[in-house]
Amino acid sequence: MANQDGECKRGAKEVWSMKGRKPTKAEQYHMDKVRSLGCIVCRKEGISINAEIHHVYGKTRQAKGDFRGAHFYVLPLCFNHHRAGRHEPPISRHPYKARFIKAYGSEQELLQEVEKLLENQEDNLIF
Repeated sequence: MANQDGECKRGAKEVWSMKGRKPTKAEQYHMDKVRSLGCIVCRKEGISINAEIHHVYGKTRQAKGDFRGAHFYVLPLCFNHHRAGRHEPPISRHPYKARFIKAYGSEQELLQEVEKLLENQEDNLIF
């Protein structure tokens, strides 16, 4: 049964919300670092804008052949590039995945760019 926050207890250590598992501290820290980069698409265009998190593999699955959870496979996207529902520039990832990929590259390519940026980023969060 869900509590008032829409969360369900599963076992002693896991908490699942209706939209997926609640991130661990390490996962939340990683997502905060990713979010602090700003939108990866806008950044490539020379624009700095706040980002929200896009889960590449959903919020509950693990990537194939990987032990890390889905909260480590995230992209920083602004509202327009994430879920504004635009089919023309700026193209939104939801619901226009194919158009988004054609315009900006695959999610795996964008993940690689994010990882490179994080490698060069100091361990301090910038919001």
